[in-house]
Amino acid sequence: MCGDIVFGLEDGQGGWEIDKRPLRGLGALGNDALLFHYYFYNTKTHQSVGIGPGKGAGLFCERPGKWEASEKQGTLFETIPSSMQSCVDNTLQNDLKKKPSDYFFWDSYGSSNGTNCMGYVMSVIQRCAP
Repeated sequence: MCGDIVFGLEDGQGGWEIDKRPLRGLGALGNDALLFHYYFYNTKTHQSVGIGPGKGAGLFCERPGKWEASEKQGTLFETIPSSMQSCVDNTLQNDLKKKPSDYFFWDSYGSSNGTNCMGYVMSVIQRCAP
């Protein structure tokens, strides 16, 4: 799965941003409660990288995580400064070579043994922050 994802920014301009979309599988709760899935999306290569649960929703305990790399462009949540683009690209490349962390729906801060989609996005940003 991860071997099919090709990264590399030939022009050095990046293209990574943080996008969001309503959660799937929660019916009206996903839209009405403003619950979103957050992930990286590259506007130049149309690639996406995020984390989600391998099975189940991870609502009550950690579940094995899985890389989610087939998202379409969503609603822009946050731009990534050009000074961080290369680091984000390299970090995503390296992370995809590893097993994803466990997934826990309620944990954006990684304080349990798992994290959620927002927690993963923020961990990449923190690793790349100047």
